[in-house]
Amino acid sequence: MKNYKVYICVTCKNKNNNQNEFYPFCSKKCRDIDLSKWLNEEYAIEDNIIEQK
Repeated sequence: MKNYKVYICVTCKNKNNNQNEFYPFCSKKCRDIDLSKWLNEEYAIEDNIIEQK
């Protein structure tokens, strides 16, 4: 008996299990949508570095 964890796809919010090859996405399409958002700079990581003189 295999024990799968259920998760929500970060792109489309559909339920899936962690045995999916595209985890944490439910499909290649959702993975590519997320990558596209990073490449188009729709997502960003804040830079909290304060420069000292």
